[in-house]
Amino acid sequence: MAKAIGDNYYEYDGFVILHGTDTMAYTASALSFMLENLSKPVIVTGSQLPLFHAVSDARANFLGAVTFAGLEQVHEVCVYFNTKLMRGNRVSKADTSAMDAFSSLTYPILGQLGSDIKLFHQRILKPPRNPFKMQTITDTDVVVLWVIHGFSDKFLEPIVREPNIQGLVLMLYGCGSVPGKKAEFLGHLKELVDKGIVVVACSQCRSANTVLELHPVGKAYKDIGVVAAGDMTVEAAVSKISYLFSKNLPSDDVRKLMSVPIRGEMSAPGVKHLSIDTDEASLGMTNYAY
Repeated sequence: MAKAIGDNYYEYDGFVILHGTDTMAYTASALSFMLENLSKPVIVTGSQLPLFHAVSDARANFLGAVTFAGLEQVHEVCVYFNTKLMRGNRVSKADTSAMDAFSSLTYPILGQLGSDIKLFHQRILKPPRNPFKMQTITDTDVVVLWVIHGFSDKFLEPIVREPNIQGLVLMLYGCGSVPGKKAEFLGHLKELVDKGIVVVACSQCRSANTVLELHPVGKAYKDIGVVAAGDMTVEAAVSKISYLFSKNLPSDDVRKLMSVPIRGEMSAPGVKHLSIDTDEASLGMTNYAY
């Protein structure tokens, strides 16, 4: 998909990708990193029911995606679903049956389609200054580990011995709460970091801001080199690690870049995202007529 856009980038003003919903958030996140210096809209969409169903959402989602793909003010990868335009690396699939299947809990929507077309300009990424470039993702040796209560200290041992792993995403409790009496677990994590493996801490909560230093136990993880993902989704974290390693960056550089926003995938440290309740006039909202 990224190659198709790269090969035809200068032939079209915008792009629409039709995609299955189960992995759409991962694709949108990956594309947001792969398409460097993007100055055109790339809108990913799909449907909960196929087009031939009488109550399918496919036609409405497709037409909405085409509508936003025609706006030159959009210059990033987005997901359009159920009237909402959302940043592609901020979405997660939240429902398997409802038509409102995708949510963007850590960043407000970029636009909405109703009787008119609403676009919130201040929420959209600024246009790039450098020429477009497509970066392939070749390194995908990343593991996601969901931490559960009462787990064994020893289950990290196979990962420590794995020679090809480059990244480990830890799904922790709340805002980064971690098991405090798992000395062996902490030791294995340090082994991984020392080997150059990038370890990133995300939250199991869909709407959360991972801050390791908030608790003394979490600070111990930070001190050994575990990186807090802030308000990044797990889909964005996995895609970002793979993208950065595919650029042949050393692990220290990847670790530093994982803690700062490069595509709007996370809020800058100490900066809260724009509230969805912010007054529309202050967001530079534009209504477009059909």
